[in-house]
Amino acid sequence: MEACTTYEKRLVATDVNAVELHRLIGHLPPVDYQSVLLGHDAMLGRYDALVAWGAHTVCHTADDIAEGSWWFGHISYDAHEDWSGLHSRHSPQIGFSKMAFFAPVYVLAVRDGCVTLYHLPGDESAALHWWNTLHVAKATPTAKSSLLMTPSISRSAYIDAAQALRAHIKRGDVYEVNFCQYFTGEASLQPLRDFLRWMKRTTAPFSAYYHFENNHLLCASPERFLCKLQQQIYAQPIKGTSPRHPNPIIDDARKQALLDSEKERAENVMIVDLMRNDLSRIAERNSVHVKELFGLYSFSQVHQMISTISAEVAPSITLAEVLRATFPMGSMTGAPKHSAMQLIDRYEVRSRELFSGSVGYVEPNGDFDFNVVIRSLQYSDVTKFAVAGVGSAITYLADPAAEYEECLWKLSTINKIVEP
Repeated sequence: MEACTTYEKRLVATDVNAVELHRLIGHLPPVDYQSVLLGHDAMLGRYDALVAWGAHTVCHTADDIAEGSWWFGHISYDAHEDWSGLHSRHSPQIGFSKMAFFAPVYVLAVRDGCVTLYHLPGDESAALHWWNTLHVAKATPTAKSSLLMTPSISRSAYIDAAQALRAHIKRGDVYEVNFCQYFTGEASLQPLRDFLRWMKRTTAPFSAYYHFENNHLLCASPERFLCKLQQQIYAQPIKGTSPRHPNPIIDDARKQALLDSEKERAENVMIVDLMRNDLSRIAERNSVHVKELFGLYSFSQVHQMISTISAEVAPSITLAEVLRATFPMGSMTGAPKHSAMQLIDRYEVRSRELFSGSVGYVEPNGDFDFNVVIRSLQYSDVTKFAVAGVGSAITYLADPAAEYEECLWKLSTINKIVEP
């Protein structure tokens, strides 16, 4: 089946608030291909929410994305194997493919309370019927969700690995490595319901519920990977995290300490340099610029140090070319990237799969926006297996015990998925 080359659109609501939006999303009929992208980024974001439902066409490479269509999809971490020359020694357990995109049957685009419904040509009647079904109250599931996670490595094994990575850094093999550990186990989830409940307790501009065939991603990411607006591409790597505190005085002190941290600033600038180099491979000459260095942004549970790099690209540049130049994102690998990825495969104990990959969308005009999959849970509704990855940057200044505690704190935010 060929992908459609155009979508028709109709404004269907003008006063939908956040509570009503969550209620409508909760009424989405079950289907194997769904993407719910929530959260607004005031700097570059165009939407407060995007909902893609159903698949008109599915492809498994960015080269097959047809112009003129909406596309929603994912890029797993191991997608880099198709162009980096590296191959993982670990086998995936969830089952997300390396890369996939679907052209949806319906798209809901939400901005400032206005909801626009996109549908296939000649399908307006069915699309409006589908929209109206979202307003019909449905029985609330009574089953409780559960999530029982155990670590893939012990605390001592984590610290030993982090110390070994510091030795590589001292030897000059690498400057920084994003080292991750994993928590896995059995789960019984109602993924979309659990995601929406989770979103009531946390806010992040690149949150996503993503359902592809039998696999689900629940994600509360604060980080953008790449955004393209006309001929400008923006990267916004995060390096530097501090938990919020309910006491405003302590909270402000933590924010200032993050900004003043030599370690966090060194991590951030290394990844900024890496992203500048990646973007220069596809950018117009002399167009790569650091728009903001060490920007401090506060979310519901964390302060983050975010930098913004921009580049101008030729109109002929495709998403596939952009991914080959920049993926995986430097904030989840390290620097130099190739050496860091070799060490990641050597010292991490399982496949990252979609963790530290990306989910996002491509608009009909070719603009796109993709997140970094962190603060996330992957789940198979066939095997009932779930995995959460958490990590941090290891530099020579890193304290392995403190990095381990940071990982546990990040895991605690994911465990809130099953809280009532």
